[in-house]
Amino acid sequence: MNVYEIGGTWGNSIQWMDWETCLVVGWKQIKPEVGDSLRAKMESGKIGVYRFDEVSPCQDPKDMFFAKVSFVGYAPF
Repeated sequence: MNVYEIGGTWGNSIQWMDWETCLVVGWKQIKPEVGDSLRAKMESGKIGVYRFDEVSPCQDPKDMFFAKVSFVGYAPF
């Protein structure tokens, strides 16, 4: 299982498309798979942990994907 983070730089990032419906878009050489984790810093300062439920890769550009994630809980400190 791989762990990804919200954020990053051009060509190597994951961003929220729609936070309320838990949709993200990303550009990664190694794309996430269903069951992988996504960590996101919340406004509260806590780290939210999400699970990739659906991942739809794009053909052009090859490193781009869209995904649906679901909230699992908060990371322990």
